[in-house]
Amino acid sequence: ALLPLGVAGPLLSGVLAVCLNWAATRRMWRARCMGYFVVVEANHQKSIDLIHCALDLARERVAGVVARVEGILDRLIDEQRPTLAHLREHEAALRLARPDFDAPTPEDLKRPLEVVKGLIDGFVDDAKAAVPETMREHVASRLVGRLATERPLFERWAVRVPLYIVLAINLAGAVAQWAALLPPARSFTEGDAAPHEPPADRALGGVSVPDLEHLWAVTLPALTQIALALAQRAVAVALSAAPKVCGLVNDVIGAGEDRINDEANAKIREVVRQIVATGLSGVKAAADDFFPKFEECMQHLRPVLENSAKVAALAQGRPF
Repeated sequence: ALLPLGVAGPLLSGVLAVCLNWAATRRMWRARCMGYFVVVEANHQKSIDLIHCALDLARERVAGVVARVEGILDRLIDEQRPTLAHLREHEAALRLARPDFDAPTPEDLKRPLEVVKGLIDGFVDDAKAAVPETMREHVASRLVGRLATERPLFERWAVRVPLYIVLAINLAGAVAQWAALLPPARSFTEGDAAPHEPPADRALGGVSVPDLEHLWAVTLPALTQIALALAQRAVAVALSAAPKVCGLVNDVIGAGEDRINDEANAKIREVVRQIVATGLSGVKAAADDFFPKFEECMQHLRPVLENSAKVAALAQGRPF
């Protein structure tokens, strides 16, 4: 059997008010939460970009050191270039005097620096590729970090679940209020007077026009939901205050940045040690091999140059 209008009216009013309240709360809460998520996501990417910039800066500084060493070597090579040209010019004569003659190659001095350049580029490229995954792993180690960086998880637990809880609470409150407003049940016997019928001038189409009591019973659930909506909105604003949310998430992201910075600094120190051990030590070893060989070649070149000068003088008829 259908509920009488005087009984169903407050229930329908309460349910309709709950639906309207929930729709407005849902729109406000979702917009607020997703706005924060977009900002946090942008800050997360900004943190990764800053770490990439720091790695690029480290590459530039190390490359600057290598470039200065390379410049010093270039100046040394330029100073000895005329002598090296003489060596190449008289190489055949030098080989006659010494078959195992091997002219030094100045490019050998710079070859270890090419290894250093590849080492720097490889380190920075690998580190930049690993930063997003390392940051994600660290942030994901805490629930707040996962909520702040994984959109499906954020929408499920930060948006939908609170809204469903609010909807369940509001529906339960509307039903409880409706039950409290129900008039006490009465039973009639043959001796009791018939229930009061509304006057004919207060009836329309056979349905009684609600009196003030019924009108209040229908209006009260709507008013209650309006007040509840205002209270819930104030609570939502307080819980989702920007300083609290952003501060909490930024702490997690900041901890991730600190961890990545520590790891990157440790790797940079290791690369610098490898540069000193492999690159600069290689340059020193090449220099130790080049300059003694160069001096030895000069010793063999002097007699050749003297003989060439004598031959040229005889050809010109000059004494020597």
